[in-house]
Amino acid sequence: MFGVDLWLTCWVLMATWIGLCRGHGKLVDPPSRASAWRFGFNTPRDYNDNEGFCGGFNYQYQVQGGRCGICGDSWDENPRPHEAGGKYATGTIVRKYTQGQVVPVTVDIDSNHRGHFEFRICPNNNPKVEASQTCLNEHPLFLADGSGFKHTIGLYSGEHVVRLQLPSHLTCTQCVFQWRYVAGNNWGQCEDGTGALGCGPQEEFRACADVAILPRSTSSAGSSSSSTSSGEEESSTDGEGTTEVTSSYLSYSTPTPSYTPTLSPTERPPPLPTASSTHAPITTTTNTRPRPVTTPNPTTTQTTPSPPAPTTTEGTGGGGGGTSCRAVGVWQQIPGMDKWCDRNCNHTPSFCPSSHCTCN
Repeated sequence: MFGVDLWLTCWVLMATWIGLCRGHGKLVDPPSRASAWRFGFNTPRDYNDNEGFCGGFNYQYQVQGGRCGICGDSWDENPRPHEAGGKYATGTIVRKYTQGQVVPVTVDIDSNHRGHFEFRICPNNNPKVEASQTCLNEHPLFLADGSGFKHTIGLYSGEHVVRLQLPSHLTCTQCVFQWRYVAGNNWGQCEDGTGALGCGPQEEFRACADVAILPRSTSSAGSSSSSTSSGEEESSTDGEGTTEVTSSYLSYSTPTPSYTPTLSPTERPPPLPTASSTHAPITTTTNTRPRPVTTPNPTTTQTTPSPPAPTTTEGTGGGGGGTSCRAVGVWQQIPGMDKWCDRNCNHTPSFCPSSHCTCN
């Protein structure tokens, strides 16, 4: 019994520690609304541009029912800082592409939590009105190598360059380019009913950039390559008529980049499973407009149950004096957890986190 109790204690403590760890990442090419200032654009400075994580995993799933703003803001923020009407959504066009180009996209991950990237684009053409997730879902950007829609990021931190194929039919004066990073280091329930790392609800990051896609007729004709001055886009065309961007910066006065990419690879050990959770699809999102004006009541907005990140607050769950204690929430699913709660809540000193145990 001592061995089982020790194992459960280590599991709870590890899950508590892991729940406090967050990944970090940002979209740097095209630079997102949060990061454009780092590349010389006259836009508001967001020093937390690597934290577009929907308010955090617990808040996104426990309070907002899995919902998130399209650019990584908390669902209930009004206005959302990185969407139209918000501080960082200035409508600044940071890249100009050509219809049907293959474009290199760069994401800087400075805390790798496994998982994959997804990219979408919406021909919005009005910076004062935000794009909808529905529009973004209608225009997924596929990997240029033909391998599909999701880019698995591997286990290293630093810059990840992904080549994407722009739609051949799409042009816009203002497109909203969306990056979505779905992490993969939480343990949850898979679609087939089994439990595995990367299944179920995961931490998310999102960011938006404003770009333009020009018709082919407005690009240079009669030449297999073209370039413009002042740092504007350069492109080349292969024998099959596919255009690939090699540099796509807009011209702007005296850029003073203040961005230093993360270069040293790091890897976090995979976490122990916290508990099985209901699988949440990751190919589509649930947020649609209009946004709520007031903060939703957590008891009415939560639609997808998920394991809470346990805390180490002692004493709030009761215990002491020979009371009867048991597991609560997702912790009820773990064999032996009732005995663990009863033993530890009644121990002196007591360890009885309210997120795990309750006592009569």
